[in-house]
Amino acid sequence: MADPIGTTASILALVGVCAKIIEYIQDVKDGSSERMRLRKEIISTKGILEALITTVKGAEAAPEAWSETIRSIKRKGGPLDLLQEVLFALHDELSRAASANRVERKKDIEERLKVIERQQSLLAFALDNDHVALSKEIQGDTRAIRGDVIAIRAELEQQKDDENRATILGWLTPVDYTLQQHDFISRRQTGTGQWVLDSAEYQTWRQTAKSTLFCQGIPGAGKTILTSIVVEDLTTRFFEVPTVGIAYIYCNFRRKQEQRAEDLIASLLKQLSQSRTSLPETVKALYDKHKRKQTRPSIDELSQALQSASGGCRSRVLTDMFNLNIKYGANVFATSRPVPEITAKFDQGVSLEIRASKQDIEAYIEGNMPRLEAFDDWNEQLRYDIRRQYQTRFLLAQIYLQSLDDKTKPKAVKNALRQFQNQMPGSSEERKREILDQAYDDTLRRIQEQRPNFQQIAMKALAWITHAKRPLRIVELQVALAIEIGDPGLDKDNLEKTERIISVCAGLVTIQEESEIVEFVHYTTQEYMQRKQKDLFADAESEITKSCVTYLSFNVFDSGFCPTDATFEARLQANRLYDYAAHNWGHHARASGFCEGIIAFLKSTSKVEASSQALMAIKLSWTSTYSQDVPRRMSGFHLAAYFGVQDAVYGLLQHWNSIDEKDSYGQTPLSWAAENGHEAVVQQLLAKGAIVETKDDYGQTPLLWAAENGYEAVVQLLQSHLLQPSS
Repeated sequence: MADPIGTTASILALVGVCAKIIEYIQDVKDGSSERMRLRKEIISTKGILEALITTVKGAEAAPEAWSETIRSIKRKGGPLDLLQEVLFALHDELSRAASANRVERKKDIEERLKVIERQQSLLAFALDNDHVALSKEIQGDTRAIRGDVIAIRAELEQQKDDENRATILGWLTPVDYTLQQHDFISRRQTGTGQWVLDSAEYQTWRQTAKSTLFCQGIPGAGKTILTSIVVEDLTTRFFEVPTVGIAYIYCNFRRKQEQRAEDLIASLLKQLSQSRTSLPETVKALYDKHKRKQTRPSIDELSQALQSASGGCRSRVLTDMFNLNIKYGANVFATSRPVPEITAKFDQGVSLEIRASKQDIEAYIEGNMPRLEAFDDWNEQLRYDIRRQYQTRFLLAQIYLQSLDDKTKPKAVKNALRQFQNQMPGSSEERKREILDQAYDDTLRRIQEQRPNFQQIAMKALAWITHAKRPLRIVELQVALAIEIGDPGLDKDNLEKTERIISVCAGLVTIQEESEIVEFVHYTTQEYMQRKQKDLFADAESEITKSCVTYLSFNVFDSGFCPTDATFEARLQANRLYDYAAHNWGHHARASGFCEGIIAFLKSTSKVEASSQALMAIKLSWTSTYSQDVPRRMSGFHLAAYFGVQDAVYGLLQHWNSIDEKDSYGQTPLSWAAENGHEAVVQQLLAKGAIVETKDDYGQTPLLWAAENGYEAVVQLLQSHLLQPSS
């Protein structure tokens, strides 16, 4: 005889799952008709199950009369069994969707509703104790519905696998070079670069295993765009070939923070793993190992995993690439400017010089001539001069075409042509550098001849891009330019339009389409700006420091530490420069010296706590409370020592109550200064009597932190202090 008590417990569990599903649906801000229908059906199912509990409990008085009905609803493949599968699957799916802020697809909801509605009708027979009709319906229905449930289960398992795969790949590195690839290939002038794909060197490299093709070219020759053309050719050609993996990286000295050797190797590992049907076991094992410890893999572990996935920073990455080439038959394609150290590494392979071909230059000029249609009578002369003088450099042709954009009179065009004719390239590298610098000089002259407001916008934008510690998104730059020093908040009416910023910079600045990162049009532009920064941007570090500190001091941050990940992420989303300012104000301050507003900011407990949370929070795949797993009670003194801002430390020392105060992790200002290698600040604190032997909650002393991070000068300073009899 069927057990009514056991049946009641099973139904109660399903009632609880229904309640949780209803709660998930209500919490998500999505009013779609499918979601509302799902909510309605789950509420109805919950009501039927609750009524069934009452009925089954009543059956205890007449167990023989109800035994067949209870046996039918509890049987394998029966309504309770199938309902349990689909409800638990739906619960798990909604739970994951809620944590990822994702909405289910319409098709998924329809599939689940189909099963739920059918089981409701079967349970209706059970409520009437019509076990004959119930048994008949179950027999006729089981095969079709069971197939639906199996499909739902398989789909759910696939979703779990996909999410786990995405989590592991995201953990390896968040950097996505496909965004840069898309941006670079979108800049290609139609038809250009075909000469590389048609060359014997490229054809041989592509068709020969274990081969290398090294392409070097002078700055501005078009190496980056040609590389993107090669990547597109390979990805298109081998798109459906499962045995071929393609990985690429674009090195950029502006991205030093994300392009250490371990970052680049992790990116290659990620891309090669991504191309496989299932992740390599070595990659899964690496993730599991470090997930438990909440650590990052070493460069050796990444190298070993990279070799498995294939079946100094520059030196290490090249070594790993050549290992893949020799041991696993990987083909290597690389481009570089002429650098003897790099060229020597590729002396055994095939080489190809990158030069902007005559056909490419002509295609580029023809594609851009419509911009100058007001001077049709000068087009042939322009074509001739630019083609003749800049036949090996796309960059110069681009700069000089851009310089004609604002010419409105024939005389101005004639003067520009005369300048072109006076700048015939020589053969030496020094002469080529002079020509490029002259092009940039001319562009800056045009910027400075604009209306005062336009000139100010351009020079501020160029200063920010030149001195920023990481690449900025255009929205971050817009906010940076809108800050008024000393204001309590941001006036959105002060934001410049993207088009205006790009326009006033006269072709020196571009925006990556996918990532929206604003950057110089070429790395030589950055080099030029850095060489000229003392003349062009003498006070840039100071102005950027004041802007960052003003931003961190806005009234909106008076609320201090955010209590949840959701509120923390909402703060970053609403205040787009906050992440940059919190991470980098101190680096700019260290380069500029004392700036107004720093001490006032550091004395504000709530704003320092808010800023330190943004500075310390690192989003990791294994924790859902990352913004809370950071030091609390960080004071302005801790923050100044962390960044090594000497003037700020000196100012705070004059009136700070405790030089050895500890944050919630037990670290003192001396500990933070030592951990980050700020020798001058360590000296300041020692002179004021800071305790050297103090230990934090992990048992680390300032000396151990300095030694662990390789700051030898700080280690020697602390050891010397410990050996002093009076210390």
